[in-house]
Amino acid sequence: MLRHASGQEPAIPAKVAHVINDLVGREDAPPRLLIGKDAVQHAAANALAESDAAWREVSESVTE
Repeated sequence: MLRHASGQEPAIPAKVAHVINDLVGREDAPPRLLIGKDAVQHAAANALAESDAAWREVSESVTE
């Protein structure tokens, strides 16, 4: 499944870079960040962690 989807991610690279740049050096930066609505949906289907839920808006901001 993952190999088939590889390279087909809907995230916009410039937005991903902007999010990462904004998080660098922040004390409250998450230890991991879901990138894109598809990743959030996948995690939600598999019991979205509380830390993922707290950063959901940022995670989903990298797609159109």
